Amino acid sequence: MTSLLLTSKEYSAHFTKLLDGVSNFEQRNVLYAILKIASKAFLSAEITTEADSKWWESDKAVVSAGAGLINLILGKDESRKNHLLAWLTSTSLAGVGDGIAIRRAVIATLAQDKTDIETVLDKSLQQFGDRLYIKHTPTLQQEGIILSSLIATYY
Repeated sequence: MTSLLLTSKEYSAHFTKLLDGVSNFEQRNVLYAILKIASKAFLSAEITTEADSKWWESDKAVVSAGAGLINLILGKDESRKNHLLAWLTSTSLAGVGDGIAIRRAVIATLAQDKTDIETVLDKSLQQFGDRLYIKHTPTLQQEGIILSSLIATYY
């Protein structure tokens, strides 16, 4: 799959045509699978220390490349962008268990449109302020929401 997407623009155009030919549900599954694979294979650098205020600089080129990959997959398709917004703001996905780099790449992709980034921030804050969510959601997922909100405000 990586060679189909990353080798040349011609191949990525073929991939996009293939993706356009499947159902909306399958497009979502492919998008989520690519996010998972990209996270594990390329965007899994760990933050060594929280004391380092420049922690994000060490992998900014990889995050930028990840955002490029996501942008290539989304193309101009609104439904795939909506799937990406749902992935980032849902209570059960958003790269839980993955490094922060995948969320940074997704937010960098969505930051191209002010409305999208406002949607991410709004939904994240709604979830974070929900008492039921706070009481029943594992801390790791709540931290993901906080990180998404903080990164969204940065962009």
